[in-house]
Amino acid sequence: MGTRQAAGSPNTSRVTTVGDGNLAVTHNTTNTTNNLNALEEYCATEYHRVQGGLQVFQCPACHKRPVCEWHFDQVRKLCLVCVEET
Repeated sequence: MGTRQAAGSPNTSRVTTVGDGNLAVTHNTTNTTNNLNALEEYCATEYHRVQGGLQVFQCPACHKRPVCEWHFDQVRKLCLVCVEET
């Protein structure tokens, strides 16, 4: 009985000898997710991805969050949707 890597297979394949000429092949699949996707934020008013370096805000009137600096009126302290409604 022994274990070896299958010839020509990626590191996730193993061939195990389980008896007289009997082989068991095991394939392990590892899914890796890039955590950068978790950091992506979308503007709550226009639903576009907030580019790095932009400030984000929360509108105190409608509580939308995040609102990028392009869609937030910093003088009135409201998102542009709430500014248009007033």
